[in-house]
Amino acid sequence: MEQMRGMPRLNSDIYALGMTAIQLLTKDPPREFIRDDRDRVIAPNTRIAPAWLVDILNKMVRTDFQERYQSVEEVLKDLGQRNNRQDLARSLPKDNHNLVETKQINYQRESTANKVVPPSKSGKKLLYLSLIFIPLLLIIGSEAIEPWIRPWYYLREANSLLDRNQPQDSLGKFQQAIDLQRDSAAAWKGRGDALFTLGRYSGALTAYNKAIALEPDNAKALNNKGKILKIPPCGAIADLSCCS
Repeated sequence: MEQMRGMPRLNSDIYALGMTAIQLLTKDPPREFIRDDRDRVIAPNTRIAPAWLVDILNKMVRTDFQERYQSVEEVLKDLGQRNNRQDLARSLPKDNHNLVETKQINYQRESTANKVVPPSKSGKKLLYLSLIFIPLLLIIGSEAIEPWIRPWYYLREANSLLDRNQPQDSLGKFQQAIDLQRDSAAAWKGRGDALFTLGRYSGALTAYNKAIALEPDNAKALNNKGKILKIPPCGAIADLSCCS
């Protein structure tokens, strides 16, 4: 991603949001995603989501940033326009007259037999689409106002990199989480862990202090801060600039 290469784009967050949505649908981690020859992460014939939603998600995570959506507003607009196109249109009867007659006949039969008729295929499909579309719309809308998915995504990726002994790469991810959510004690603590692993104790101490200020009972941040203060010549009375 551009963030890991040090080249973030204005729509890099849309990429992250799309990858998170795909992960929630597929239950697979992003590192296991395989793109096809058309740069699609989700195959067009998949059954995990309607075709129109798959197209939108694939566009959100295009490798070439110029081929992606350029803003959250574009995503919302496309969601609104494409929601009622192909899939819903195909499921609706073409003859409205026949539809009215059929409903009248069904109503008479139900009244006579007093039976409950199960939902039609079109009704089930509409319900299915609503269950997917409405939450995604709410998520994207709320994300535009108060980011919460992207910080979670960056924090998860950062911790994964740190677990794989890649502290330098994880730093950028932790910083992205902090930029979006300044009051995230977990992100500050993670940044401290990465700097601690790299031997950059002064920066790690600053990050741990931020985490502790936000979450005074953060035992791991308190413990690692104590370890730094015991490292010569970075004791409590030392000039910590020597540890940078």
